[in-house]
Amino acid sequence: MSTDQLTAQLASVRETLNAIEAQLVHARVPPEGLEDFKAAVDSIRTSAWALLAASRSPRGDEFVQRFVLRRTCEMCRRVVADLESGRFATKPAELEELGGLAARLVEWTGAKR
Repeated sequence: MSTDQLTAQLASVRETLNAIEAQLVHARVPPEGLEDFKAAVDSIRTSAWALLAASRSPRGDEFVQRFVLRRTCEMCRRVVADLESGRFATKPAELEELGGLAARLVEWTGAKR
C-alpha cells in the first residue's frame, strides 16, 4: 500500500470513528459489541503511539520490537486466563495453531514449560 493510499485510508477511518462517536453519544444503551470495539480502538491507539514514539527514537526498530513482544505477552496472558476460567465453551480451531506457535517460541527462547 502506498503512502497516499494509507493516508487516505487513515482519513476515512478517522471520519468513520467520528461518526460512530456521534452516534454513541446519543445512544441510551450501549450497542452490542461496544466492549470489543473499545478494545480494538485501544489497540490501534497504542500501536499508533508506539510507532510515533519509535519514529522519534534513535533505536526505533528495537523500540517497536519490544513493543510487539509486550503486546504479544499481554494477549497470551489473556488467552491463558480465558482458557483457565472456562470462557471458551469449545476448543477454537485457532487454539491448535497458537499451541504450535507457542512450541516454536519455546524452542527459540529456550524457555522451559
